[in-house]
Amino acid sequence: MHDPAGAEGGRLVAVDREPEGEGRDLWFADRATRLAAARAALRSAESRRPPGRAEAAVRAPRTRYGSPDPSGGDEPLPAPIPFGLHRDAGGPPPDPLRPGRSRAVDEAAPLADLEYAVVDVETTGGSGAFGHRVTEVGVVCLTGRGHFLGELRTLVNPHRPIPSAVRRLTRISQDMVDAAPDFADVAEALQAVLRGRVLVAHNAGFDWRFLHGEFALCRRRLRAGARLCTVRMGRRLVPEVRSRSLDSLTRYFGIPNEARHRAWGDARATAALLVRLIDRAEARVAPTLADLRVLLQPRAPRSRRRSALPRSMEWA
Repeated sequence: MHDPAGAEGGRLVAVDREPEGEGRDLWFADRATRLAAARAALRSAESRRPPGRAEAAVRAPRTRYGSPDPSGGDEPLPAPIPFGLHRDAGGPPPDPLRPGRSRAVDEAAPLADLEYAVVDVETTGGSGAFGHRVTEVGVVCLTGRGHFLGELRTLVNPHRPIPSAVRRLTRISQDMVDAAPDFADVAEALQAVLRGRVLVAHNAGFDWRFLHGEFALCRRRLRAGARLCTVRMGRRLVPEVRSRSLDSLTRYFGIPNEARHRAWGDARATAALLVRLIDRAEARVAPTLADLRVLLQPRAPRSRRRSALPRSMEWA
């Protein structure tokens, strides 16, 4: 069954025969030889077969829009315009550093005519009271009609280690933030982006506290202007959705998230969600920011009516 001339040092090896006989001869070879032959056969088969859709997706750069990441990393590239927004044909080119139309937000102006700065931050932990810092900031500027005004996104050096659980969630490594600018270096740009616009965030209290703390650390002041929270807006304007998480609300409206748990990806998804919520607010007879504030006021808890009857007949 094998060629004695093919024996090397007492070890039986496969001999050269016709292709249909290779499989039989391998049974008389040792384990290492059989594995090497199997790997060679697999490589030969893969080289002759054109790559399928799944293999092409794996081999292609891990980006969502077909162009490789210029930094050479695996981060997805943002689309030119966030989903659900559009450019104003008659307006200036998108520029996030252009301040808002006015220094103060007009509460009586229609929601569709106001400018908004949708903010999201990623941090090293859940509370700045324990020394946690910002690692990434994403801001999307738009009007209530969905006109895209520009965006700002940047990593931030927190000057402290990022916990492993946060690294797995956000995909922000320590090396990425160690090479990033300090918050003080981007604070002036953030002030310009927020000036004259309504600050919007999903769970706005969390983002506002971290931003306020970072501005205080670099001896700058973050002025408390008009703010909106899309969690509270969802609670009033989308009552048919039980969960008010960003995933639940964007899934309900069919809004994709380009980079979940990254500041720029969540800010883009929240911006598209804001446009949907403004449409619903106008339908609920809340056309201005002042009217929307009244609609979003917390309702008083229902008081339990005390009955004059005893709870059981034993107490009678």
